[in-house]
Amino acid sequence: MNLHDKADIKTIAICGAGIAGIATAYYLLKMNTSFKVILIDKNQPLSFTTSKSGENFRDYWPQKCMMDFASHSIDLMKQLQEDFGEESFEINYSGYDFITFDSENAIFSSETEQNSNSFIHEELNQVGIRKRYPYLSTRVEKVVTIKKAGSIDVYV
Repeated sequence: MNLHDKADIKTIAICGAGIAGIATAYYLLKMNTSFKVILIDKNQPLSFTTSKSGENFRDYWPQKCMMDFASHSIDLMKQLQEDFGEESFEINYSGYDFITFDSENAIFSSETEQNSNSFIHEELNQVGIRKRYPYLSTRVEKVVTIKKAGSIDVYV
């Protein structure tokens, strides 16, 4: 590479070496290998807020744009796991529950409501709620579960 070629290299600085900064760097380099990416952080990578967060995910949101964004993010996580192996990080599908004392409470009302059955499950059966969630108050009348939700663990 001669000196003139170096002028064509774009240097991108990313402030923060948490999960968002590292993911941004990874995908920038995947998109264009001629980029030079510099991660700037006063701490070790993945050591500050990322190490304290729950790394939770869900694919259902009341807004379609958020559903599309979250579903795409989950697909990217699955692709990363395929690329780097099952041992690179864990994806735990556990669901994501919303509860209410009022069975008439819609919890979600949105532009996506008519398609929501493939994404969420509503439990109104009191016996079913008590059996699955014995630790909840007996006043709980409805549980809405987002089916494709859970957490990731990057510290495997």
